[in-house]
Amino acid sequence: MKAHRLIIAVIISFALIGSTVACDATRGGAGGVVAVVNGENITEDEFTDVMETMFGEEALRTLMLYKMVMSAAESEGLAPSEEEVQGEIDEMREQFGDQGFAQFLSQYGMSEGSFRYNLGISMALDNIRFDEIDVSDEQLFEYFSENREQFDTQDEIRASHILVADEPSAWHMIDLLDEGGDFADLARMHSQDPGTAEQGGDLGYFGYDEMDPAFEDAAFATGVGEISDPVQSYAGFHVIKVTDRREGGPADFEDVKERVAESYRQENARSGQEVLNEIRSAASVDIQRPEYSDLWVQF
Repeated sequence: MKAHRLIIAVIISFALIGSTVACDATRGGAGGVVAVVNGENITEDEFTDVMETMFGEEALRTLMLYKMVMSAAESEGLAPSEEEVQGEIDEMREQFGDQGFAQFLSQYGMSEGSFRYNLGISMALDNIRFDEIDVSDEQLFEYFSENREQFDTQDEIRASHILVADEPSAWHMIDLLDEGGDFADLARMHSQDPGTAEQGGDLGYFGYDEMDPAFEDAAFATGVGEISDPVQSYAGFHVIKVTDRREGGPADFEDVKERVAESYRQENARSGQEVLNEIRSAASVDIQRPEYSDLWVQF
C-alpha cells in the first residue's frame, strides 16, 4: 500500500509518450489462431490488422520513442537492466500487495506488460537526466541544511490490517475480535491482501504520506493495541490494529545522504520533456511505410 516513488515517473512517461498501448512482444506466429467464435477462426493476421487500424500510429510512436530513449541510454551505459526493472516491479508489488498492484494497473488502464515497457523508458530517461548532475558532498550538505525538515525522521506507527471486500465483512471481523479472536489468525484466514496475510496482516512501520489517506488517518488515530472501525480505501475495507509507535527526530546527514542526493537530482535535473526533445532532435528516423510517413513530423 505504500506509494512508490516511481509511480509518478511512470505516469509522466505515459504523458510524454502520449500512448497507453500495450507493447507486449509475446505474439504467436503469423497466421496462427487467436480465438474461435462459433466455429470461425480469428487469425493472428486478422488480429494484427485490427490492432494496427485502431492503434497503429500510437503503437509506432511508442516503439520509436522507446528505441530512441533506450539507444541514448545504452550509448552512455545508462540503460536499466531487466533485473533492475523487475526489481522495481517486485518492490511495488510488495508495497501494494498483489491485489493493490492489480488495482493500480487497472486504474491507469495498463497491463503489467505495458507498465513494464513504460517503466523501462521512465527509468532510462531518469538515468540520463540524473547522470548530468555532478554534485559535491559540500553541495549536498548545504542542500540538506537548507531542507533539513524534509529529511528529519517522522513519527511512525506499526500496524496490521485485515482487508475484506465490503463493510459488513469488516464488521464481522470486529465481532470475532470482540469475542476473543486472534487478529493475526483472522488475517491469515480472511485477509484479501496476499502481501500481508501470511504475516498476520503486519504492514511494518510507516509514516505520513505513505498510505492511502483514509487508511492513514484511521491508523494514526488509533491507539497502540486498539482496533479501528472499518476503513474504506481503493483496495476494499480494512480493520486496523496498531501495534507500536515511535517518535521521529532530527536527521543525520550521513544516514540520509542517499535520499538527499536523490532529492537534489530531482530538483536540479532537466525535465524529462526537455531531455526527450533533445533525444528526438538527435535521432535518425526513416519510416518505411508510406501511410506513416508524416508521423515523425507530428512528434
